[in-house]
Amino acid sequence: MWSPVPLLSGLRIVLTIAMLGYASYRDVKTREVSDVVWVVFGGAGLLIDGYGLAAGTIGWESMGVAVGFSLVFALFSGYLGFFGGADLLAFVAIALLNPTPPEVGLTPLVFPPVLFPLTVISDSILIGASTALVVLVVNLGSSRRMGLFEGYPKVGLGTKFLLLLTGRSKELSKVRGPPFEYPLEKLNEDGSVGIHVRPDLSDDAAAVETLNKLRSSGRRRVWVSYSLPFLLVLGLGYLCAVVFGDFSLWIVSIFL
Repeated sequence: MWSPVPLLSGLRIVLTIAMLGYASYRDVKTREVSDVVWVVFGGAGLLIDGYGLAAGTIGWESMGVAVGFSLVFALFSGYLGFFGGADLLAFVAIALLNPTPPEVGLTPLVFPPVLFPLTVISDSILIGASTALVVLVVNLGSSRRMGLFEGYPKVGLGTKFLLLLTGRSKELSKVRGPPFEYPLEKLNEDGSVGIHVRPDLSDDAAAVETLNKLRSSGRRRVWVSYSLPFLLVLGLGYLCAVVFGDFSLWIVSIFL
């Protein structure tokens, strides 16, 4: 007997990839994505969900848990400032498009998702966290050519390690500034330079002012933090969730 489930699952995947593909492009280029994107694709997901509920291919419970979790997660994360507004809307749109794992005859390679929106988020966070290793390797390679911490006598060992994981030392003339790069340095009143490992991503004007002060002081290099295009990471996390499954549960299962 013919079932619409594989066709609808395929449509959900295509729409989600289109949504996150476009959003990723805009995030990389400008760090801004119109809310219209989430409304259009989230609305399309809602229509598919409505058909699925009417046809009995999806249950109210699974639908409510998936969307409810995404809403609570988005609100809680937004309140704590962990993610930007576009990221939070993306979570909800993904849940509306994918309240349950896709059923297109594709078996996850590592661990089947239990709650699919949670799997997308956890896979994305793991991918985003892994970028710290890339930054560390690049910084260690750069340290052979230049003294990354020359001129910073008061920076402790712990701060240096965090900087190697999260920041880059760049020529000040090549720093793009907000919303792509934020200074990890500040000019103190006595003319000395201080370093902090948590940039204020919410105040672009202050970041620009700090960079201008550092330029005026004659500095040539500065430690900066890149603002991660998380929508691109979220897109990669979605693809990993579809193809590989839940990496977090897989990692946990290894140690059980």
